[in-house]
Amino acid sequence: MNRKVGIRHEDKYLMERRSALTPRHVKKLVGHGIEVHVERSKRVFHENEYKHAGAVITDNLSEIPVIFGVKEIPASWFEEEKTYIFFFTCYQGAALQYADAFRNDGQTL
Repeated sequence: MNRKVGIRHEDKYLMERRSALTPRHVKKLVGHGIEVHVERSKRVFHENEYKHAGAVITDNLSEIPVIFGVKEIPASWFEEEKTYIFFFTCYQGAALQYADAFRNDGQTL
């Protein structure tokens, strides 16, 4: 079973500072034996808070099979055999775009 998850940097908006998981969430996950990798970014929580919670700070999530995010992830960012957990405004065009991308490339949304 996979025991690694990652929190991606948010790049939809320049001033985006939200994070899909807080340091408190990370601490709970780490306590259950899950390795949490946090991609460097300017978040409302400082990197040291994530480190203190047990996270690994990284510049690259390519080896992480489960990725958390806040906003839509660009379709070009998706990789096969990964699971993506994020929020987005679901209007018909966006929903179809993401459904087609995932159906064709083997990712899990």
